[in-house]
Amino acid sequence: MNARLLGCLSFVVTAAGCGPVRTTLTLSDAEVAIETALAADAQTYALYDLTAARAYYEKAREEEGYSDFEAATRLAGWAIDRAQRARDAALSAPERGTRPAKRVDEAPEDDFEDAPVGASGSQL
Repeated sequence: MNARLLGCLSFVVTAAGCGPVRTTLTLSDAEVAIETALAADAQTYALYDLTAARAYYEKAREEEGYSDFEAATRLAGWAIDRAQRARDAALSAPERGTRPAKRVDEAPEDDFEDAPVGASGSQL
């Protein structure tokens, strides 16, 4: 009987620890997803989804602070979803990459016309 009680008790203690661990891992994944969206320039091309992801992430952190791990995990999952949408939208934005790149060796000639002849860079 003691062995069964000990087994049940160890199961309950182990199961009780899963909520915080799962929440922490999901929050970490949400943070990485938001950073990935930022790296894809979602702030320019998918601001709505990025803002929603950040709001869900902050609310998830708040709920984790109140030890409401179920709500925190759910909100962090929504943050991941929104951050992935923001990343995908930013990467597939039709405006992205429309500006032609300027070659370094093609400096415009008119940039140097305003400088007086014989002027040096130092005025000491």
